[in-house]
Order: sequence, then C-alpha cells, then structure tokens
Amino acid sequence: MPAPNANTISQRVTRLYGYGTVLNKRATYRLTMEHPMKSFEYRLSFFALLASGALLSLIGCQPDDDANCEPGESCAADAGADSLAETGGDAPETDGQGDASDPNPPSCEVGTPLMTVSGRVLDENGNVVPTARGQVCVRTAPENNLICLRPEAVDAEGRFVVQVPSNAGCVASAVMRIFSTDEPAWTPMYCEAEVSQWAVGYDLQLPETYVLWETREAIARVDRPADDERGTVTFEGGLQVDIRPSALALGTDTYDVLRARALDPSSDGLCFLPAEGPELLGLWGFGPESNVNDELFPIRIPNTANLAPSTAIDLFVLGGLGTTTTRFGGGVEEGRWERFGGGTVDETGEFIVSDQGMPAFTWFGYAASEVAPD
Repeated sequence: MPAPNANTISQRVTRLYGYGTVLNKRATYRLTMEHPMKSFEYRLSFFALLASGALLSLIGCQPDDDANCEPGESCAADAGADSLAETGGDAPETDGQGDASDPNPPSCEVGTPLMTVSGRVLDENGNVVPTARGQVCVRTAPENNLICLRPEAVDAEGRFVVQVPSNAGCVASAVMRIFSTDEPAWTPMYCEAEVSQWAVGYDLQLPETYVLWETREAIARVDRPADDERGTVTFEGGLQVDIRPSALALGTDTYDVLRARALDPSSDGLCFLPAEGPELLGLWGFGPESNVNDELFPIRIPNTANLAPSTAIDLFVLGGLGTTTTRFGGGVEEGRWERFGGGTVDETGEFIVSDQGMPAFTWFGYAASEVAPD
C-alpha cells in the first residue's frame, strides 16, 4: 500500500488531537483508514494516543480485514465517517464486544431480549443511498451501560440488519443512528426506538423507513481564518455561525467542508422531533457532525417567522455520537434535544442573535420562548 501524503498525515494527527481534547485525556477512539470495514480501536491516554496516531499515519498502517470487527461488535464506521463511541452519564465503559454468533437468545430478568435490529433507509425522494449505514446504540438492563454497535451497510433495497452481541442483549432503550459514509454530503439522523413495542420475537423491527437528508454547500464562507480567530459561515436558509477552526473537534479542515440542510420542522421523515415539546420555528442538520471544544460559536438566524423585536428565543441541539460539551457538563444523550441557550430578535427585526452559541454541529433548532433569554 502506498504511504499517505503529508496532507493526509496532517489531517489524521489533527483529528486525533481534536478528539483527545473533547474527551479530556481518555476515551475510546475509532480510527478508520481508507478502505471500508478496515478499522481498529485504540484505548489510550491522551498523549499516548497522539504519539501512536502520528506514527501510524506516517507509516500508513492498516489492520487486517477481520481485526476486532466481528458482526455485532462496537466497531468504527466505514471510511469517511470518523466515529466516537461513548458511555453516557456515569455508566461504566464497555466495548460492546460480546458474542454475536451465540444462537441462544438472551435470558433477561429486566429489559427486552434482542438478537437483531432490522430497518430500512432511503433518501427524501424514496431512493436507496448506497453509502447509508444503520447503527444502534442501546442502554442495557439493568446496568444502564451505553453500547453503540457496529454500523451495518444497507442492501439494494435500503434494508439493514444489526446483530446484537450477547453482552448487549437485554435492552432497556435504544436509539438508531442513520448515517452515510459519504460525509459531509448527508446529515446523520438519531431516532429513538420503541423497544418494547416494536420487538417481534428477538428482532427489533423498526416500523418506519428512516430518511437521510442530503446537505447543501454553504452559501458563503469566509476564507479560513487563523486558528485563534473566527470566520463567518452562512448556511442554507441564511443561518450564520462564527466559527473558530481550531475549536472544531474533527480538526481545522472541517471549517472548509462543513455543510448544512435547512428544513421545515413540519417535514415528513424527521423521526427525532418529539410529539410533545417546543414547536420549532427553524431546523438545520449539519455534515459532518462535530463537537466544539471549550467554547460556543455565536449564531445569527434570519427572522423568517416575523417575530417582534425583543422576542425571546430558545435554542436547541440534538445529541449525537460523542456529543460532549462543557455546556452540558459532559455529554448529551444520543437522540435527545437539549436547550443550550437563548437568543433575542434584534431591534431591526431582521435577525435572531444568540446569547449562547453553537455547542455542537449535529441538528440545531429554535423556538419562541416565554422566559427571558440567558
């Protein structure tokens, strides 16, 4: 295999550094090389990770096809989808590497016993996305461990089946992660699964077809500024975000490729919007999904809802895989909307200006509020 060029080496080391700062010196890292399903996992301290990652990048090392990636294991996503498995709350760390080939169904005193999760993914026009993947993150019962299982590719009809390993077979709750390896062209989806209602035998049969939304190129993007400065990126729908490249967890290069999709919150296929909750007035999905390290990026939203000047606004973010910000004291659960701050319609009535900035690039929405902004 040819050795990677200097630019590739720099990008890999930068991404390692970004992930290290997000998880504060220790985490599970998924480093996916150039070919699908050739991945490996490091569990190292922060500084050891940087040194090892740099060395591997320099020599262009690749693991064997079957290394640490049996069906049902918690493995990295395919090429182009750097992913980060996490444990939520105070749950202990776990690898999700039980025996997925065990033919015996799990025996569960509590929770729903599962051996497989099956579903379907299409785009907004009903077409198969060949690069789509289905992944499930489960909370085990009774331990409450969070285990994000290996993503599985879709077939020619957009269907996928995820094997659930034995150590994750007693399930308290589950969230589906639907994504494409062709990031940032598609924005990942996170959808809660009704485990006890949708389980048929030992298969969790997802009743709805999940929709992947294609992102759009930014309308305008200031040339990448120096690492200690911010540049404004204007996304579809006129959303403006002031971004400091050095604070992007995936590395400074993310600034140049970050895309978004503006959607009407009443659109079909938005499985993550709760039936009961704030009525969102605007919604954006981003690709690639990325955390923001140690700061919040100022936001300006066009006032297309014609809200009166000084109207208070609530700002929300959807928890993604590894969404970790200081704002939330550690993490946001996958598939959960969290209010991260407020904003106000400016005196001209043209823009909504944030009081708390963007904490992560997953999905973002806003709603009118009856309380004063932060």
